[in-house]
Amino acid sequence: MFWGSSDLDLKVMMIGLVFALIISIFVYLKFKKMLLSLFVFSFLGNLTFFLMTSANSMMFRFYKTEWLKMFSLRIWPWINLALLILLIINFIRNKYAKKIN
Repeated sequence: MFWGSSDLDLKVMMIGLVFALIISIFVYLKFKKMLLSLFVFSFLGNLTFFLMTSANSMMFRFYKTEWLKMFSLRIWPWINLALLILLIINFIRNKYAKKIN
């Protein structure tokens, strides 16, 4: 447990997810790029879950959400990688499309 209770661990994780949401909304409002905003939210959300599992939080066992822990460690990084590849492809496509026109 992060600070000794599953309830407090859940609150810390929710604060991290709200922080990730606020940053991704700011990125969207600043750059008007939905894919970039989605990647930022996904990456920061995954980072929040990863830090909670690295801190050996018993929150997942207490609330019977072990599947969420496994999803955040095994599948979510691949989703982030796919989003990053899409961002790179989109950037390259837009960069060379402007040079041609």
